Amino acid sequence: MANPSIAIIGLEGSGKTVLMTVLAKRIATPSDKGYYLEPIGVQTMRRVESAWTTLQQGEWPPSTPPGEMFNLYWVLHINRNAQNIDADIRLVDLAGQDIRQMFNNDDFRNAAPEHLQPLVEYISNASTVLLVLNIKDYIAETDNERRIDNQIVLKSALDQLSKSKKVMIVFTQYDQYDEYLKLNGGLDAFYQQYIPYIYSTYIATKAIPTTCVSAVNDTEVKINEAGRRVPVPNFTSRGLEELQEWLVDEICEYCNPQVPVTQIVVGPGMNTEEPLPLSPSPLPPSPLPPSPAPLPLPSPPVNGTSGIAVGGEGNTEKIKTGLLVGGAVAFGGLAWLAWKQWHKKH
Repeated sequence: MANPSIAIIGLEGSGKTVLMTVLAKRIATPSDKGYYLEPIGVQTMRRVESAWTTLQQGEWPPSTPPGEMFNLYWVLHINRNAQNIDADIRLVDLAGQDIRQMFNNDDFRNAAPEHLQPLVEYISNASTVLLVLNIKDYIAETDNERRIDNQIVLKSALDQLSKSKKVMIVFTQYDQYDEYLKLNGGLDAFYQQYIPYIYSTYIATKAIPTTCVSAVNDTEVKINEAGRRVPVPNFTSRGLEELQEWLVDEICEYCNPQVPVTQIVVGPGMNTEEPLPLSPSPLPPSPLPPSPAPLPLPSPPVNGTSGIAVGGEGNTEKIKTGLLVGGAVAFGGLAWLAWKQWHKKH
């Protein structure tokens, strides 16, 4: 089996670079969670540190220019249940326009231009894909044709990738639209209004999991810049832990599809964890019961009552014999009483 690998893709401005930068910094060292991210290569470390510095200075990292590509690599080290697993994470940081071009058809593997073939190859071989969507690209998009195209391209990506991979949809910048969503019917209303094709096929049916994150949860309005929001230094994040746990669980399941589920049994004064076996353990053979004693011949009825004990198949003949003898005795007794009554009268 190939090593597990994760590909992160999304349209321009979806927040891929910010998401991976913050993830890389938040879980850069081992902890009691049992996993951490190790950057691989000078380019990855420089790109992360540059983006992180920009965020801490109250600005967003610049978008990747069209035609440029940054291959960023990490290894997600997992140590859980006495198992050590290493998973490759790759963010091919390129212009979202290139992603739009790649999935603007029904066969991205054969229709992608030559300069995107490295990305095509990696996505094709990845075991898990994170598809990053920015809520802003739908709620705040004033160009209706572009908003429609956003959905069509992402629906095409889901149609092609979900056939052979685990896919999760990650909605970014949730913090900036939290109040708007609460006032307008919540996430379900947003899905149905702005991405109905994706909602009907994948979200409503629970075919693909979704999560909302705010890699930069604390922002402020930039003065004299038409309400543009920028990061606050020492910002917090929201929703990353759920995303991390899902990734770790998917990787563990990919590497160990037969790992037993942990069952937590809670009762009065008891809290134990007990792994469920993959298949029920065979019960030990029960000892055979002792052979039944031979049935006694039934006695004549007393006070008009009678009782019959029924055994197994091996006692069938004995029961039949008992019934015949009992019937004969009863018949003989009745005949004797009838004869006695007749003799008195005559």
